[in-house]
Amino acid sequence: MNPSYESKKVNERLKLLVDAYRTHVFLLKQPEIQMSTFIKHKLKQFNIPVVGLEENTSNLEKIFDMVEDRNAFQRIKVLEQNQMLINLTADIKHQQLELRQLRQQAQELRSQSMKIDETITKEETQNKKLQAKINGNPTTIQG
Repeated sequence: MNPSYESKKVNERLKLLVDAYRTHVFLLKQPEIQMSTFIKHKLKQFNIPVVGLEENTSNLEKIFDMVEDRNAFQRIKVLEQNQMLINLTADIKHQQLELRQLRQQAQELRSQSMKIDETITKEETQNKKLQAKINGNPTTIQG
């Protein structure tokens, strides 16, 4: 003990002991006060109603329930978005396949069109030759 402590009167020593006790109690209550402040902040943040003078433990349970509900909701949303992404990816692949098929059909049609154009050109040339032959040989027309 402190030597100056023993030289003090009883009431002064008692006052020192009470002050030391109050300081000790205050220091012990600090974590609880900090936790209460934290819980009040979270109750406001999550808009959780407080009924009467509930203990910190019941309020903390409400906060944990709210956080779990929020996390479950977010997990569901993520799963929905993932499923939507899978569906969109499948749809895009299907449309890309359809586009490739349409491009192939268009190429085939262009090829057929070119063949038809060639055939028409040949037939027109043949027709002109026959016309020239007919026009050049009037007896053929008569007979």
